[in-house]
Amino acid sequence: VHTRVSSDAPEADGDTKLKLGAEVTYNAFSWFSVSGRFDHVAPGDSAAESFNVLSPRLLFHNGWDSQMEIALAYSHFVYGSNVVIETGSPPTPSPQTVPDGDVLSLTGWLWW
Repeated sequence: VHTRVSSDAPEADGDTKLKLGAEVTYNAFSWFSVSGRFDHVAPGDSAAESFNVLSPRLLFHNGWDSQMEIALAYSHFVYGSNVVIETGSPPTPSPQTVPDGDVLSLTGWLWW
């Protein structure tokens, strides 16, 4: 996804934003798959504001034609030198806040 911002706010007008991602899944058994995803996010024009995410996942389902899935995932973030987190309400930049570098998640989906 690539966007170019058109805004009345001069500090945002003309900004470009980019998100690229790729995912690969191997279905080892009817009940188990292994997946990996890579994302690159560039929220501004500076490479120092960009970050990458690498996410391997273990996927569990109840058959080849399953309508449910449980995923155990780990994500590792690699941040540029100028990534700033926004905190509070309304959100404001918080340069002293250190973003998480590692995330472990357990999620589930049902569909029909």
